Amino acid sequence: MIEIHTGNTKDKSYISYRLEKLGRDWVLYITGGVPHIGSVTCTEKTGGTGETHQFTLRHHREDIIVRMALERLKRLLEGEILVVGGIHYDGIEPDQIRQIEQNCASLLERLTAKLIDN
Repeated sequence: MIEIHTGNTKDKSYISYRLEKLGRDWVLYITGGVPHIGSVTCTEKTGGTGETHQFTLRHHREDIIVRMALERLKRLLEGEILVVGGIHYDGIEPDQIRQIEQNCASLLERLTAKLIDN
């Protein structure tokens, strides 16, 4: 398991990435604030299709974050990959959303570096 995080809950910028091995496959959890399921995306590498499937719950916007993580991870990892994203902070402002997006991009870079180093 690899777990990395950045930001803090006080300014509504805390984000956590937790990558777990599941047999020969992988699950990445992207959470912040109140953890929940907002969007999921997965690869279908077995069988050679390489298709990506995504489902986003109504009123959620984690789809971009989970898709970006999946696209990066599928080039680095063998097996199927599932990314689950759920980030919720009450009363979040546009500048705080931008900070969360930046934190997610930074964590993805850090996670990628850890995977390459291992």
